[in-house]
Amino acid sequence: MKISEFLFSRGNLISIYGRSGSGKTSLSLQVASEVYPSLFIAEGNDYMKKPVLSHKTRFVEVSSVFEIAKAIVQGVSGMKLVVIDPVNRSYRRERNYIDFMKLMTLLSSISLSGTKVLLSWEMTWKNQVSGEKFMRKTSDDVVLTTGTSLIGNLRECRFRIYRDKVVGCL
Repeated sequence: MKISEFLFSRGNLISIYGRSGSGKTSLSLQVASEVYPSLFIAEGNDYMKKPVLSHKTRFVEVSSVFEIAKAIVQGVSGMKLVVIDPVNRSYRRERNYIDFMKLMTLLSSISLSGTKVLLSWEMTWKNQVSGEKFMRKTSDDVVLTTGTSLIGNLRECRFRIYRDKVVGCL
């Protein structure tokens, strides 16, 4: 089974979270290689360290909640997948509840129209997700990544990360 099939088996708006280095970016890039055309929105340049996926993935680098929303509005047309990696970094910095709620509402409406949405969420050093209430309220499914497994709702997918791809579900 492909990782995208596992993740999107319970809905169109999926959130993954895990500790730093647990594979959120690698998994997000793998899903973008499986579901295309895709829009990959990243805060920071973590994806630049990875091999380029294909011309079927459009990458946009952002630095605020406003820029995320702008990238979605300008680039979502014709896309089968929108990935935001991570979705909560700007929220952790800005702490603007209203703007983040508007972003999550926009993402929910996109998923209801049939476009798949994959959100990765960073954890704090206390192993908490900043914006967890948003994550749980708006997501169709929430999945933890441990670095070797995706775990959520009484199901598990073991995976292995290689330099140029992620193989799963093993």
